[in-house]
Amino acid sequence: MQRFGDELAKVLQDLGAAPGQVNDLRLEGNNLAQMAGMMRGWSTAGGQLDTSFMPLQVVYSKVAPDAITSFDVNVATRSNNLLAFGRMRSDGAVGDDLLKCVINGDTTAAHYFTNLGYFDSATDPKANCVLYGGTLGYVPISRITGATGTANVADSMFFVFPNCQAAQLFKGGLAVSGIYDTSDAAADTYVRSFHWLSTERVRTLTFSLGTGPFSAGSSLVVLGIA
Repeated sequence: MQRFGDELAKVLQDLGAAPGQVNDLRLEGNNLAQMAGMMRGWSTAGGQLDTSFMPLQVVYSKVAPDAITSFDVNVATRSNNLLAFGRMRSDGAVGDDLLKCVINGDTTAAHYFTNLGYFDSATDPKANCVLYGGTLGYVPISRITGATGTANVADSMFFVFPNCQAAQLFKGGLAVSGIYDTSDAAADTYVRSFHWLSTERVRTLTFSLGTGPFSAGSSLVVLGIA
């Protein structure tokens, strides 16, 4: 059965609306239809609607059926806080590959500042810290296992992006990730804070690799909280 937001998007496309507006309203329409269904279910069951409930929306969900170059996420303005969960591997001919994120298509190096703390469980088990200030045109989230690394290994990441629709403030967030390090057969942990020096509302997130592409079976889910 076609969802309300998808039907609305078709009408807007026929009317010549901009692609960004079409996608925003498609997501909003589907979320409203989902909430309406939930409320009908509560009413049928004789339940009480908790008006303090913060709706959690699925902004994006994809499991790569084949190798893909990127996960391209469109963000509706209603999603002021974002949570992303990834489980990924690279088909690039490297032991480990760089996982990165570009915000709103902005690759201006001066707009990105990040601080990385990492723990190497084998060769260097103490905490390390690396600062990248205005030299990279993206958020360098983590390293993930590549094609020449250990077979079948995929690596996880968790990405938090609060208050990303605030027009008055620069944006920032936190990424936590882990990699099975093929160089020493150890599990390394990365904790990265990042700042995007822009007052633009976040419209898109593009997750890609330094070498890539992502292996089939790699996945990304992005949730939005109003």
